[in-house]
Amino acid sequence: MNNPPMNPVAFDAPPIQFRQQLLAEYKNDAIIPIAQQFDLPAPHHPSIHKNWHVDVTNDLRHHLVGKLVRAIFPSQDPAAMHDPRIKDLINYARKCELGFFEGADDREEYYHLLADKIYRIQKELQEKKKKRLDAALANSIRTVDLTRGSDGKFGIIHHRASIIEARMGTSADEKGIKKGDEIISINEIRIETFTHHEIEKMLACAGANVKLSIRFYPSLLNGQENN
Repeated sequence: MNNPPMNPVAFDAPPIQFRQQLLAEYKNDAIIPIAQQFDLPAPHHPSIHKNWHVDVTNDLRHHLVGKLVRAIFPSQDPAAMHDPRIKDLINYARKCELGFFEGADDREEYYHLLADKIYRIQKELQEKKKKRLDAALANSIRTVDLTRGSDGKFGIIHHRASIIEARMGTSADEKGIKKGDEIISINEIRIETFTHHEIEKMLACAGANVKLSIRFYPSLLNGQENN
């Protein structure tokens, strides 16, 4: 990992509340210091000494290095702390902090550079997570052909596009449709913006058979969010 430039061009500057939160957490005695969790060594001594450095304690530098580490590696699992990659991550975070500590012209700029770095790391991780989720959801779509039953229905109970139940013994049940599935299209017509009444009308007019594109959305979403 390379050291960051001293004046990065922020694609989305962190809100002032974000920087205030970093310092507020440090002042909150109820929070166990992050540096203690990661067993961080003492901060690097700067090769350049500036007057404002005396206003920033090693404990605060420790805390901010820990926040950098947590931003990149948010796991709460104590066993994860023994992962050999954590040592490299800690070294990277310490180099980043030292670069900002030496490069900033005052304490406010130092806080801003660290807040900006942490904020951008978190945004990048969120964007990557969203891309993985979108790809997983796209791959979860399947097509099923349903046959109307003797009751004149296809065996699904739904609210708008969300499946509430597939009635036992119906075509929907046989095709594996389950609670939590989401209807994406009916006979190749996408229905994301359709009302419940409009979807009901489409199913009623579909004839003896209907082709549904189905995505098992909620359970997949929850599984991804927990990873």
